[in-house]
Amino acid sequence: MSRIMIVIALSGCTVAQAKANITEMCVSYPGVMIHGVTPGTTTVDHVWMDSNLSAIQSLASLVSDLQFVRVDATAVSGISDFTFVQAAHVTIASGDPSSTLPTLDVYDCDGDCDPTGDTLSVPSTLQQSAIDYVESGSVVLDFQMVGEPPTNDWTMDIDVCFRGELGYQATL
Repeated sequence: MSRIMIVIALSGCTVAQAKANITEMCVSYPGVMIHGVTPGTTTVDHVWMDSNLSAIQSLASLVSDLQFVRVDATAVSGISDFTFVQAAHVTIASGDPSSTLPTLDVYDCDGDCDPTGDTLSVPSTLQQSAIDYVESGSVVLDFQMVGEPPTNDWTMDIDVCFRGELGYQATL
């Protein structure tokens, strides 16, 4: 009888708790083809939908806070660097047509874009959780670059990076 009382007295108590910082996790979009522009065009705009968020959705269910960190674009073919970029803007929206989530301006550089070698890293300008967007099942990303884009077709790899705090708690 005393064992039953002990179990009842402990119900609802936390018996194990763990937290781990996820310093960085990236979703990769390899081989993104960008068509060359006509001379005098100053903007390249690439929009795509990602409906395959199962891996990051599994993580989002365990994360107490998932923050946008940066977008990295890496030149693959047709260009060797991103020195033509004067500004870059990335927005994210839910791909669910019935979603009420707003379109967010998430990553941005304007006049201070600093490509390094074949990579352009665009930092997050927004401190808002990404969990609702990930849990919506699909996202629409719009990556816009302003400057003097190439007139030839080119390819880049894009990494959209996040950070968060993974937490686990067991209770009786």
